[in-house]
Amino acid sequence: MSIAADMPLLTSGLVVGYSGHGLNRPFTAEVGRGGFVALLGANGSGKSTLLRTLAGSQSAVEGFVLVDGKDISAIGMAELARYIAVVTTDRVEADALTVREVVEMGRYPYTGFFGRLDGSDRRVVDEAMAFTGVAPMAARFVASLSDGERQKVMIARALAQDTPLMLLDEPTSFLDVASRIEVLSLLARLARERRKAVVLSTHDVSSALGHASALWLMMPDGEIVATTPAEALASHEAFLIDGGCFSPLDGLFAARGIAFDGARLDYCSADNL
Repeated sequence: MSIAADMPLLTSGLVVGYSGHGLNRPFTAEVGRGGFVALLGANGSGKSTLLRTLAGSQSAVEGFVLVDGKDISAIGMAELARYIAVVTTDRVEADALTVREVVEMGRYPYTGFFGRLDGSDRRVVDEAMAFTGVAPMAARFVASLSDGERQKVMIARALAQDTPLMLLDEPTSFLDVASRIEVLSLLARLARERRKAVVLSTHDVSSALGHASALWLMMPDGEIVATTPAEALASHEAFLIDGGCFSPLDGLFAARGIAFDGARLDYCSADNL
């Protein structure tokens, strides 16, 4: 197996931003097949800008992005859809479509001008719906779905696109706690069992720590730190916030002086704030 085939995403000296103004220090990282990366950072830190740059929809200020060993700046958007599937936080206007029709949209990079699915396309769609658990609702209209169900359908559509890399921008931002955990568990299993490289941005630190195999931390000084959940928890500076702290024992934030599980942790003492 070639390095490119086993490394769906690689960045080198990547700086993202607008009009030549970079939002981060040069960033070099890689995501192999089966890798599940959670991108964490404050609002305005550049998470969405980074994802758009990785998706090829926005040019890099510096550096480059390789997908399966190919520079995305040299790949046309139509062909790029065979390499990268994107799920955004925006609600897709698909209320009048059935679940199956939405998932079938994931096959558009392969179906030609008229969008006709053949037997192999339908098998891919069936497998994507079965894997994500949306097959029983195939005939339901999207308008009838809960937010959690709708997001699983969007993930099924991305899976049907059959790309080595999946990028998701805040996929759980409008979901309740149970649905957030369900979606992140699905994505972790998808990366592991379907050998996809998955990168998502999220503010749900606790769930990300429990599911991701790696973290990209967008720091206030513009550095992007590539690390693991265990390493990040061992260095509490990654999670310090004004007036509060993060407990690595239970994955929760608390305001200064607030107790975790009825007992104040030394970790959250004034010395650590």
